[in-house]
Amino acid sequence: MKIEFHQGGQTRFVRFAWRTPSEARALIERPKTLDNSMVTYLPAGADWYNFQTGERFTGGQTVTKHCPLDTFPVYVRAGSIVPMSPAGLQYATERPDAPYELRIYPGADATFTLYEDDNETYAYERGERATYDLVWDDAKRTLRIGARQGSFPGMVAERTLVISLRVPGSDAVREVRYAGQPLTLQFP
Repeated sequence: MKIEFHQGGQTRFVRFAWRTPSEARALIERPKTLDNSMVTYLPAGADWYNFQTGERFTGGQTVTKHCPLDTFPVYVRAGSIVPMSPAGLQYATERPDAPYELRIYPGADATFTLYEDDNETYAYERGERATYDLVWDDAKRTLRIGARQGSFPGMVAERTLVISLRVPGSDAVREVRYAGQPLTLQFP
């Protein structure tokens, strides 16, 4: 179909496409798809874990994953210790005594120094802070939590630590109360 009209001495053409009712239904009923695939290169030299699923990948490859709109692919290098706050916690001082989750991604030895201060002032510049070392021995499957170094006013004297060894299919989870003294935990 062609429609002509004149405006300012020029001819304009408008194209219309005609569809039969069955063609129109087919277009309306066609499933709408959105490709939510993300491509990520995982560097060689280590294995990598999908942060959300715990799935393990060999490094040196490109991984394509379908991701819902509310999920961004994050990969953690094997041999990492990742501290987490409890789900739903909005800010650090909301629940100062909240447990810490420590996620261990096996596959290599790892160390991490956990640092705490009052989260509100510059008192840490005067040494008002506390630290303790976390050491993962992959061959022995042990986590050593070192003695707390330092202190600060309002410090939580005894904190719950939820240690999660991220193993695809079945995480090993241990919960301990840490009061500043060294601890060693054995995992299967």
